[in-house]
Amino acid sequence: MQGPAFGPAPGPMFGPVGGMFAPARSLWGFIISLCAGILVLLNAGLLLAWQFYGGNFLWANIFFWICKIDGYACPLPSGSTATGNISFVIGVVIGLIIIVGAILMILGYGTIGSVVVFPMAVASLIIGGGFIAGFVLGIVGAILAMLGR
Repeated sequence: MQGPAFGPAPGPMFGPVGGMFAPARSLWGFIISLCAGILVLLNAGLLLAWQFYGGNFLWANIFFWICKIDGYACPLPSGSTATGNISFVIGVVIGLIIIVGAILMILGYGTIGSVVVFPMAVASLIIGGGFIAGFVLGIVGAILAMLGR
């Protein structure tokens, strides 16, 4: 079989393979969404540190609703052992769902992956949005996956 004289020869990267096209993969959407999921997981891990609620720099003043989720009055006294168990669980679940959505993107289900990542990135704002950067990366990754890029 001879390819056209004006274009690339048919092969695994340029045309059908075994009579079928390779599924479109959203590589950049995957990479960015995976980073978003990791940031949300790191943010959830930070919620286990008591310094989040009563250290020198009060993260709890920025994300004031987290104290209400966990049932604490912020700021906590120095040396307190109270941690954000409920917020931690919420953050881990949201972070893992974002990572699963990113894996769906690389498996060729970019649209489904973006439908999973987009609302979870917005929901991650409940626990701080992966330092806000995880929220932004999740939105950008979902849009790129929806576009198939």
